Amino acid sequence: MKYTYFILLNIYLPFLFSQHQCNTWHTGYDPTIPQPYGITKWKFQGDSLYLTYQTDNPISFDGAYASISNTQGNLLFYVNGLVIMNQAQDTMQNGIGLNPGNLANSYQTLGYPMIQGVLIIPNPLSNGIYYLFHTPGVESNLGLGYYTDKLLYSVVDMDLENGLGAVTAKNQVLIQGFQQGYMAAGQLVATKHANGQDWWVLIPKVTMNGFYKVLVTTNGIESYTLQNIGTYTPTYSNGQATFSPDGSHYARFFPGNHATDSLAPLFLYDFDRCTGLLSNEKIIQLPLEGGASVGGCAISPNSRYLYVSTYKRV
Repeated sequence: MKYTYFILLNIYLPFLFSQHQCNTWHTGYDPTIPQPYGITKWKFQGDSLYLTYQTDNPISFDGAYASISNTQGNLLFYVNGLVIMNQAQDTMQNGIGLNPGNLANSYQTLGYPMIQGVLIIPNPLSNGIYYLFHTPGVESNLGLGYYTDKLLYSVVDMDLENGLGAVTAKNQVLIQGFQQGYMAAGQLVATKHANGQDWWVLIPKVTMNGFYKVLVTTNGIESYTLQNIGTYTPTYSNGQATFSPDGSHYARFFPGNHATDSLAPLFLYDFDRCTGLLSNEKIIQLPLEGGASVGGCAISPNSRYLYVSTYKRV
């Protein structure tokens, strides 16, 4: 008998890599509750899902999470937005101190609160070099989540420390957002370039309708471009974004403020994997129906179906 599992998690679910590089996830427990606390390890093998629980995990997770495995599906490292952990469940060399600032200081025991606030991209030609994109959050004066005034990146070299990896560059400023509009403190997503080798990384603006786009090539992280599109101006940065697995569509959902909003906007775009351009914007207003200011969106593996979740409904 064949079973289908549909999982909705209020964390960043890493986008699909080829060759099993997205096979292992970790989700955490709140360390403020009585111990033992720990993590649940999600391991995908073929059509099967295996769950294991590990107590006394060295780090916790709030909103920010990313992990990467090798081509055999074995975990290489994972990150909670503050600390990078290696496959031995130990802190990676030089892996402490991501996203420095007051917010990081407040969330050291919890994990960074940015949903989709960290993203791992491999160098297209190197099996050992990985780029970690991450966003230091600033709390919105509207009380609706966070925004960021910069996009940072760090570099991991897995050939160092006998294969456990080391961070060779950390908290490097790639985009200084306030120069052309603040960015969402999350909603970092990526898709493959049409050449099947390079990567497009997107992060949206907050108070202006537009997107910063970064191209990652065999030469490393290229300079970013900015595309303004549409007329709708969001004033909050909660929610999630996603690419379709084939890279032809991009979706972004804002669950809104449950205390004041009855509708929440879903944005849909076509995406050109050659040029990196978004087009054909569509906005669909969805009823919250007792929801809250959390929610997300996902697109099916065949790139045909779009799923949107709010607090109580899918």
